[in-house]
Amino acid sequence: MLFVLDMKRKLIIGFLLITACVSAQEVSKTSNLALAQYWEKTGDILAATYFYKEAFAEQPVQPINRYYHYADLCRQIYHYSEAETYYEKVCQSDSINSYPQAWFYLSLVQKNNAKYSQATASLKKYQQTNDANDILQQRTIAELAFLANIEEKIKDTLWVQVEKAPTKINTEYSEFNAYDHAEGIYFSALRPLSDNKYSNLIDQYVITQIYVAPYIAQGVGEAYSISSKINDSRYHNCHFCFNKDQSKIYFSRCLVNDKQTRYSIWTSTIDDNGHWSKPQKLNATINQEQSSNSNPYLLELEQYDILYFVSDRAGGYGGKDIWYSIIENEEISEPVNAGAKINTAGNETTPFYQLSTHRLYFSSDFHPGFGGMDIFYSEGELSSWSEVKNAGYLLNSPANETHFVFNETDSSGYFSSNRKGSFYYGEESCCDDIYSFELKPDTLIYYCDTLLAINHEEIEQNIQQLLPITLYFHNDEPNPRSMDTTTTIDYKTTLQQYVKMIGIYQAEYSKGLKDKERGQAKQDIEDFFIQKVEYGLQLLDQVKQWLLIDLQQGNDVTMTVTGFASPLFSDKYNTNLSSRRIVSFENYICNQPEFKPYIGKTLHFIRQPKGKSLAAKYVSDNPNDKRNSVYSISAALERRIQLTEYQSIPSENKKYLSAVMLPAAKTITIKKQKNIDVYDFCFEIKNIGNEELIINSVTSTLPEIKLLLDEKIIKPHGNTLLHIYCRQSDFFNRKTGIIEIKSNTQKEDIEVILE
Repeated sequence: MLFVLDMKRKLIIGFLLITACVSAQEVSKTSNLALAQYWEKTGDILAATYFYKEAFAEQPVQPINRYYHYADLCRQIYHYSEAETYYEKVCQSDSINSYPQAWFYLSLVQKNNAKYSQATASLKKYQQTNDANDILQQRTIAELAFLANIEEKIKDTLWVQVEKAPTKINTEYSEFNAYDHAEGIYFSALRPLSDNKYSNLIDQYVITQIYVAPYIAQGVGEAYSISSKINDSRYHNCHFCFNKDQSKIYFSRCLVNDKQTRYSIWTSTIDDNGHWSKPQKLNATINQEQSSNSNPYLLELEQYDILYFVSDRAGGYGGKDIWYSIIENEEISEPVNAGAKINTAGNETTPFYQLSTHRLYFSSDFHPGFGGMDIFYSEGELSSWSEVKNAGYLLNSPANETHFVFNETDSSGYFSSNRKGSFYYGEESCCDDIYSFELKPDTLIYYCDTLLAINHEEIEQNIQQLLPITLYFHNDEPNPRSMDTTTTIDYKTTLQQYVKMIGIYQAEYSKGLKDKERGQAKQDIEDFFIQKVEYGLQLLDQVKQWLLIDLQQGNDVTMTVTGFASPLFSDKYNTNLSSRRIVSFENYICNQPEFKPYIGKTLHFIRQPKGKSLAAKYVSDNPNDKRNSVYSISAALERRIQLTEYQSIPSENKKYLSAVMLPAAKTITIKKQKNIDVYDFCFEIKNIGNEELIINSVTSTLPEIKLLLDEKIIKPHGNTLLHIYCRQSDFFNRKTGIIEIKSNTQKEDIEVILE
């Protein structure tokens, strides 16, 4: 952030100088190119780019080295679109690869412009044209890996709410480094000291100071500069942090006229009357000569404190690194580099340590990210860290994000960014604003469920393992005393009436028995209804679910059902009764709307009514002996039908040669649960073909749900999970929508129901 802040200061000063420069040009007739080179030598890059652009307008055709140089300058001052234009000119014209890094830097500004696919293409071009195994090639590999599933990363923004701080804090200049304080919101800002834009003391026109926006009933009041002891006008004062009780402040200082912008770390304490002491510069252990030291963050522990800070001192990994020192009994240890997992050949800045999660948050322009400086984190302490992770989209953007901090609640905080929508002075990406964020609190209760896909081979195998599935009936049901072979009644209706008769069965079957035998008879009847009658329907319902999926896959299904009867009545009568029972089974399936498109087309039934020919010989056929011929378990076992065969054949016996997408179902129902905050519904998508399946897009017509795909590319016979998220507060009434999944071979519409 040190180089970023210094650039902001120079940018704003540069805007003021351009008018004066133009006047000088008109008087002296100095060429625009000479003026550009002059201001570049003085360190005013903004003024230099202004006159380079004027020179290009006068003479559109320029040497390629000038285009490259101008693009570099634009990239440094965050003129992303201009930089992209001129890097492209270089890349298109550089036939002999004189500027091998142009493709790489083009990719960076394309990321800044949120052109991620173009950035990927530029990185691949850089790989092809540069064989050297240098640091940029290593970074290119990491960047390509990050960009490979950038769309999913952007969608993964569920529980982060980001808002720009109010205008009492943010202005057209730069604001950054916000902290909650008992008095209000403290922050650093680069602002003018006066309204005189033509002051001779041009370098002091803008200066960095520490401000506070006090808390008032309506939110926050007008911000004002804190004590002049800290905001000494000889220095830029910024990059601060407090100790736990907010009685001490650590902050960074840089002399206003220091062209090298070397910062040092200072500290001050506040007394009971709210007066800050004269700041003291930390010793040379921290503030090493000939180096810049800034961005202090103090972590207070029981036995000692840790002071994290940023330095470009020797011994680092390149650019600016994060270092730390142990403070024990007021003694500051020799600084130690935070290590290679945190620090890179680029710049790592603005450290913040969250004690509750043992995470170090920081910003970097080198770890792969969404844009320029991104916010990252790693778990650990001192020099021992886990792999660095990007903090995610919304917190990060194609622009620069720095100064990430949590408030005491550990669920909200602040960061700084020059993203689109920030206020600016001159060019849009010029200046930082402060943003607040709120993350998912740890108390949210999740409800997770998974719906797995199953193909016809697995369905057929699973159902066959259950066969035969036996379904039972009461005597002469359905449609008693009839010779009909068909019925309009479905099996579940007959079963419900059957189960209601359990008391009659117990009474009749136990009639005439002694106490112990009577009790056992009643228990046997209860066991029969639970273990046989009701269990049969459970198995049928499972088969029905699998059957629908099988049919939705376009397969031809044939189900063979065999009917049996007890030996009561004639064989002809019982054959017709068995036929009616089989039809009741068919009705239970076919009467449901989701099966109607398949009846007689890809769903077929084979009826095998057997009458009483296969009834057990020991079962009574005496109608006057109802206990044994109707209510006995042996008789009840004979009144049944059985699903004996299930055959599923792919339509036209086709074999999948290309990629074929198989979703878990055509309908998803997410039911509202009590005391649930967040629903995470995992929906499996399979590739049952023999080539790679590429998911191009997943969209929903319901704004209440968010979608995240685990993997975009699915190998043959592989799978991925689509996470469907919604919050309890997002649906109160029943809502129906469509999730559209587009792949390289097909499109699937999945109905989703929130109820």
